[in-house]
Amino acid sequence: MSKILIIEDELNISNLLKLHLEREGYQVAQVFDGLAAMDSFLKLMPDLVILDLMLPGKNGLDICKEIREKYDTYILMLTAKQEELDKILGLELGADDYVIKPFSIRELLSRVKVLLRRPHLNKSEKEAEEQPLSSGELELRPSQMEVRLGGRRLLLTSLEFDILYFLMRNKGIVFKREQLLEKIWGDDSYVYDRSIDRIISQLRKKIESNPASPKKIVTIWGVGYKFDENS
Repeated sequence: MSKILIIEDELNISNLLKLHLEREGYQVAQVFDGLAAMDSFLKLMPDLVILDLMLPGKNGLDICKEIREKYDTYILMLTAKQEELDKILGLELGADDYVIKPFSIRELLSRVKVLLRRPHLNKSEKEAEEQPLSSGELELRPSQMEVRLGGRRLLLTSLEFDILYFLMRNKGIVFKREQLLEKIWGDDSYVYDRSIDRIISQLRKKIESNPASPKKIVTIWGVGYKFDENS
């Protein structure tokens, strides 16, 4: 059973998250202020932390940085501030994903499941998985969870990274939406086909010189998507 720590000072939000996460079978603990966050983290040693950005006592950015200094626990940030996303996903903090308030419970549960489904690989599998991938000026480094375009680091969510990684590892192969859903989300019933379209659209804005006429992630009408091996 995966353990999740919710660090959120708004009681209604925290209790709602706890209710739905426990229904999914997770062991859940709650913290309501920033000063108590690390003590609770060290006692529980969770597999994933849901961390609010704005907390009394100590803010979420500082807590995220403190966790990242020693632990590779997955961190899902909650924020009402669009302008804070560069800090949340940046090199100095490196949260795994974020959700902007107000958010859909189904969307949040989906992102939790995606993070917790990342496999634990043996040494040879890990070495193969961590080989850098490139296409022109686009470079993906799995071991650092990092994507660069022309040397500039791109800020991707974990879902965007996972889809881009999968498509780049399978250049030239066309995948239906349901195949991508199965690969990224497994049997998660909370995610729908059009979620793929939305994530692909966001990815194109970040990696394509002209997102309206993409050259890397190409749509095969009536079928799905592929990463063009000639891009």
